[in-house]
Amino acid sequence: MRNLPSLYKLGPARAMEILQDPSFIKGVFFRDPFSRLLSCYLDKFSAGTHRANKYSLKIFGDNHLLSFPEFLKKVTAAGAPMNVHWRPQADICQIEELFHLYSFFGNFERLPEHGRAFLTQAGLWKEFGESGWGPGENVSMFHENSAAHQTTA
Repeated sequence: MRNLPSLYKLGPARAMEILQDPSFIKGVFFRDPFSRLLSCYLDKFSAGTHRANKYSLKIFGDNHLLSFPEFLKKVTAAGAPMNVHWRPQADICQIEELFHLYSFFGNFERLPEHGRAFLTQAGLWKEFGESGWGPGENVSMFHENSAAHQTTA
C-alpha cells in the first residue's frame, strides 16, 4: 500500500472509473479543519520553518513572515488562492457530488481506530494493517503516533 498512488493522482477519468466500480471499497478520512489550518500555518508559514518566506512569496506575493491572524485574513479573503493545504477537504474529494460512491468515512484524529475499521471492512487488515510498517517493518500501519506534532492532530 505504500506505493499505491492517491486517487487524485490518477487523473479524472481513471478516478471516476474506480469510484463507480462496485468491486472497489472507497473510503475517505477527514481531518478537523481548524487543526488542519493551524498545522498548515505552523509547517509552511511560521517563523522557524525553512519554507516560510518561500510559501508566503509564492502564494501571497508577500516576502515577510505572516502572523497567524494575517495568514487567516489571506486564506479567507474573497478571491484568495485555494491551495491544497487549506482547501476544504470536502471540495478536494467532491463529497457533495460523490457522497453516494464512498462506503467509508473516517476521522483522521481517530486514525488508529478508523483505519483498522476501514481495512477490516475491505478485508485487508491482516495483509496491510497489522504489521509491515515502521523502521523494523513490524508496526501496525495505524499504531498510535507518539511523535511530537505541532497541533497534536
